Amino acid sequence: MTDNARVEYLRKIYKNIKQFEPMFNALTTIKWENDINQVIEESQMLKNRPLKGMPVIVKDTIYTRDLPTTAGAVEYRKFQPDHDATVVFNIRKNGGLIIAKSNTPEFAEDYQTFNDVFGVTNNPYNPDLTAGGSSGGSAASIALGYTDMAIGSDFGGSLRVPASFCGIYSLRPTINRVEVDGHLPALEPGIIGTIGPMASSLPVLSRLFAAMTGQSLNSPESKSLGELRILLSSSLDEIPIQPQITDAILQWSNQLQDKLVLDQFNSYPGFENLHEPYIGIYRLLYGKPVSKSLSYYKEKQQTAQQQIDNLMKDYDALILPVTSIQPYPHSFDHSDFMIAGESVNYWVANGYYSRIASVTGNPVITLPIGRIANIPVGIQLIGHRGKDESLLEIASTLEASTKRVMLN
Repeated sequence: MTDNARVEYLRKIYKNIKQFEPMFNALTTIKWENDINQVIEESQMLKNRPLKGMPVIVKDTIYTRDLPTTAGAVEYRKFQPDHDATVVFNIRKNGGLIIAKSNTPEFAEDYQTFNDVFGVTNNPYNPDLTAGGSSGGSAASIALGYTDMAIGSDFGGSLRVPASFCGIYSLRPTINRVEVDGHLPALEPGIIGTIGPMASSLPVLSRLFAAMTGQSLNSPESKSLGELRILLSSSLDEIPIQPQITDAILQWSNQLQDKLVLDQFNSYPGFENLHEPYIGIYRLLYGKPVSKSLSYYKEKQQTAQQQIDNLMKDYDALILPVTSIQPYPHSFDHSDFMIAGESVNYWVANGYYSRIASVTGNPVITLPIGRIANIPVGIQLIGHRGKDESLLEIASTLEASTKRVMLN
């Protein structure tokens, strides 16, 4: 990018923020809000580093030494960390320019983004609908053109749900691949929660992931489309799903039928082993009473990991829906949803499909595949643990071989 192009890009970003932020409310704090020249000057100073002074937006649960970190909580509304989280430090070191913090539900504890400090974040495609959560502000920021790269976090789908709802890309890394210090609430390393990148495209997602880890991406052995073996489920018998989502996934995947090995399944083996470790570790994270020890839940987690390894042993990746539902009107009372004629609990409808990889720790890319009634829909592309770079390659191969579907 030339110097002139960089300046124009930064001006456009700040123009978008001023134009759209009053309606969509994706951000909590904006750096240099009234002085674009400062942004341009600092960006120019970083242009020789890997991220080249490109703007990055950080979820407001992640420590930044020069911007407040509130986690959407009243008691933290003036909290100013004295240091960066490791991922933020790495992004700065690699030339990323932190320009804002993004909205989140209080302590990242919801699938919608709203709190008593900063209010509600609206979906960029329809402000009457949710942008998802808990990284909803980061996802909306990318969709609105505030940035091409942002970071969020994910315990039970908090990267994946808003990425799908806002039509952007995210990577939930292999558990323990990215440092998780400097997060509110504190994430226990190597268990379930993680921090991850969100982006406007797969190449940008790869660049940001490399910067976050503080290292160059490993070069995987790339496969051609015909060499890939993919296992797919457009719905699971255990979890009701809106028929339109199933239709969208099947229409998208039908484009691949004669190009690779694409096997389908409708029931997840060992599904009953996911709930207990997920809920137990979640309750420990938030300081709630539990009946078992952390070591007990870790053993259950290892069982779940063995089961997904057995399921995927002959495949390069696994495809699942992200949620049971499309983006919905803001629902602060967490009412049940009617899905395929069945009443489904709010937390189940939003989170059960994403719970699988949360417990097993496998890397997951949220890949946009199209729109339903002009509202985005994505899939989870799940890879083998430790094979994040290979998963990025697979996602690029699949995206290059398909067109996005458009359903009424």
